[in-house]
Amino acid sequence: TTEGVAERATCVDPNYTDAQMKTASTGRVRYVRSVAETDASLVLMIDVIEHVDDDVALIADYAALAPAGARFVISVPAFNFLWSSHDDFLEHRRRYTLETLQQAVVAAGLKPLSTRYFFGALFPAVAALRLADRAMKGEKDANASALKAAPGWLNRSLVAIHDLERAALFPFNKIAGVTAFCLAEKPALAETSRAA
Repeated sequence: TTEGVAERATCVDPNYTDAQMKTASTGRVRYVRSVAETDASLVLMIDVIEHVDDDVALIADYAALAPAGARFVISVPAFNFLWSSHDDFLEHRRRYTLETLQQAVVAAGLKPLSTRYFFGALFPAVAALRLADRAMKGEKDANASALKAAPGWLNRSLVAIHDLERAALFPFNKIAGVTAFCLAEKPALAETSRAA
């Protein structure tokens, strides 16, 4: 990276089409279905591991490709009791607590550096809406998504709340949020050997 900006990025998704990869790739950003090796200093797994049956194996596969010292930023949806039809629509397998996310990261061979919840300011409203929706509808509709277009004023308000939370709450929020976050590092080989 140069002054906090990535020199290049590789976006990996096994479902990319040839056309998507060709039209979206640029000199600094490329889109691929898989990677055989990487020298990446930062691996982002943003809302990824909840989509696969074996989250530990997926993290471990990418950890094996990354050099020692590489950082991993992993975010996932938080708390199973917040499960909704939107999770079904997105084909989520699970939601996480900080503890279960950290367990997956450690089992994959990474060293957690920091865990936090995010969107904590929105948590009470989201929890109330999800629980009320479940009480009113009963069974979930797996074909429905809760994602709807919001008016501009609401988007601006949510961005302002997000900015305030990022500065005031995120640095120490281990209580509640809609998203769980983990910053982890691939340890040096010597550290891995000592831990075994």
